[in-house]
Amino acid sequence: MNGDELTLTSCSTTITLLDRKIAEPDFPLDGIRWKVVATITNADLRHHHQAEAWISFDRGRPTGWSGCNELSGTVTRNNTELTFSDVATTARACTAETAAMQAAILATLGPAVAYTIDYNQLTLLAPSGIGLDLKAG
Repeated sequence: MNGDELTLTSCSTTITLLDRKIAEPDFPLDGIRWKVVATITNADLRHHHQAEAWISFDRGRPTGWSGCNELSGTVTRNNTELTFSDVATTARACTAETAAMQAAILATLGPAVAYTIDYNQLTLLAPSGIGLDLKAG
């Protein structure tokens, strides 16, 4: 073991392993288009959708696409929580699937939303247990 590297040697074979967090550091929250890959209900049941939806953060300004409407708002953060306010969408009509996606997004983007980033995966979880799984795209 040497710092973040683990070296295994046997006869003529050497394998060097690097801590994953060093080899693949977490993406930053800002400046990434986070594509919604699944909605979360009751904190663990995930529903995958075909609708294209995404959220991007630029410091205190989230913007995105709900699947049928543009969205915007404001957000403040600490190391583990996001607090969304003034979240609004345009008013285009949605299909049943895109309406469900938009409803899940809007139900998630509120106060005290827990967030974690694991490499290129972002998880947002509201206190109600509703949330989003997103992937950098």
